Amino acid sequence: MGNRQFGMGYGMGAGQSRAGSASDEERMMQVMMASMQMQDYLTMYNSTTEKCFKKCVFNLRTPQLVEKEEVCLNRCIEKMSHYNLRFQQKVGAESAALREQQQKEAEQKQQPPTEAAQADKEAPSSK
Repeated sequence: MGNRQFGMGYGMGAGQSRAGSASDEERMMQVMMASMQMQDYLTMYNSTTEKCFKKCVFNLRTPQLVEKEEVCLNRCIEKMSHYNLRFQQKVGAESAALREQQQKEAEQKQQPPTEAAQADKEAPSSK
């Protein structure tokens, strides 16, 4: 039932225009991206919880954490959260740089060639 939400309401009806279809596709992509981000977050959260639990919890006989375990868990979670934030910032910066480079390349392809570049293309090759 979880995957049903992606298929519902996104088909083209008899009276629907192609422009409506494009916005529906965009909306569907946004929903899918949000779902993927939530899945990534939950995976990271579960991984952090498991790693910190294995590292810090020593005594399962008491219902409460002892002070040493609690301090260890707090430090572990803080460290993992800090690492994750730095990782996201680095990936975000690299993604932004890549998008900027791709945009510049696309703009260059759309510009007509300069006279010097045109002359180089027309000159016979000296190979």
